[in-house]
Amino acid sequence: ARPALVNLAAYYNAALTESWHGNPKNSLASLPAGLQNFAGVDYDVRGIIQLAGKSPSAKRFPARISGIKIHQKCARLHFLHSAGFGSGENEGERVGSYILHFATNQMQLEVPIIYGRDVRNWHSRAGEKPAAALAVAWTGANEVSAAAHQTIRLFTTTWVNVAPDVEIESMDFVSAMGAVAPFLIAVTAD
Repeated sequence: ARPALVNLAAYYNAALTESWHGNPKNSLASLPAGLQNFAGVDYDVRGIIQLAGKSPSAKRFPARISGIKIHQKCARLHFLHSAGFGSGENEGERVGSYILHFATNQMQLEVPIIYGRDVRNWHSRAGEKPAAALAVAWTGANEVSAAAHQTIRLFTTTWVNVAPDVEIESMDFVSAMGAVAPFLIAVTAD
């Protein structure tokens, strides 16, 4: 993969084929792995970085993954992500954030992850209202979603860099530790 497709291999804590939320046959095995293009963005899809939340199934994961290496200048970052354990009641809540650490002057910026704007539950829900800003990047199915006559999905969020001439050294992925537990699949810089 080219350097713009951030290598997350050292940070994955669940496999795409794993039923990591505790329900058997509830995985992302149908998600194509490797170099993929979703919603016009190339991503390196190899695993899942799941963060903790209040759900018993999410408590075994960390609340924060720090020091994800970026080491590049970019105009934008694209996040391929989703969340577990969310519902319509969580619309508008901050469920986590990406904290970007720049190489110059110890500058850092927080990019909030908002339920209903950036992510929703990875399992679609009957009666969900459309959200104008929410960009679905991929949809698929597994045995659990098929039995419920629903789909599974991932979302893409693009963050525009306010300092494109300064190298982003690293990124932290942080849970808000609420009901919703965010997860990250891939990050691409351009």
